[in-house]
Amino acid sequence: AVEGAALVVASSAVPEYDEELQAARELGIPVWRRPQLLEALTEVLPTIGA
Repeated sequence: AVEGAALVVASSAVPEYDEELQAARELGIPVWRRPQLLEALTEVLPTIGA
């Protein structure tokens, strides 16, 4: 189900040995965890926080 994806983002609840994460890595698709995605988004988009 990851074929053709440019990026796979997984929650920390998804274990490293998950079939789809392994398939993505074998296909050379980057696998990010949610904190990586949030970091990338906050680098290019304005954020509001206290």
